[in-house]
Amino acid sequence: MWVWNYTYLGYSYHKLGLYAKENKLYRKAQQDFHDDPDLLYRQTILALSAGKIKDADGYREKYISISRENSASEAVIAASLAGIYASSGITDKAEEYYRKALSL
Repeated sequence: MWVWNYTYLGYSYHKLGLYAKENKLYRKAQQDFHDDPDLLYRQTILALSAGKIKDADGYREKYISISRENSASEAVIAASLAGIYASSGITDKAEEYYRKALSL
């Protein structure tokens, strides 16, 4: 539960456009909460928002893998990916994943 202290602060940094501070915070959090799904979710949003597509792809794939290990359904994973893209301002991909989630 303590990872939320990092992710909520990171969310605030993100909304303020303080991407460098957000990134530094997540690097610190990664030391204590290695591959936590909530942290990976926020790291993916940050990477997409900053235009770091390769980094975003890595975080997204880890997020999907860990979600599957935790028995998340494909519909839940698709809805989460939609949320990631919506939060990153990539509305076409968000719509694609929301539609996928609904179809599942």
